[in-house]
Amino acid sequence: MTERGGGLADAFRSGGRRGSSGGEGGAVRGEAVRAARGSVRRRNRKKVGKRSDPRYGQAPAYVLKSVFERTKEAMANREIRVELEEDLRERGVEFKEGKPDFGALVEMLLLDWLEEAADEAGGR
Repeated sequence: MTERGGGLADAFRSGGRRGSSGGEGGAVRGEAVRAARGSVRRRNRKKVGKRSDPRYGQAPAYVLKSVFERTKEAMANREIRVELEEDLRERGVEFKEGKPDFGALVEMLLLDWLEEAADEAGGR
């Protein structure tokens, strides 16, 4: 019976650790992993987007699936999306032109809520 894998497959399986197979050749496997990782081409460009922007943080929330699905459907409607984009611009919420995302909508709704809360607190 022949052994499956070998060479590069073994290197990936062992995570490139030297001597992880118990026999000789651990150094060779480590070199194979480094060579494979080195061949991955990375883009040499500036990171963009909210994920890379230190002003933004992730705010996970549970939303009913039915509400989320209805929201996605509404945002797919061109007329609604155009109106949403206008509202986002008015409130200064950043979004990708022509493709506002769920996070931009949530941010706008939170800003509206905060404004209402401030008005109520100031009016007492």
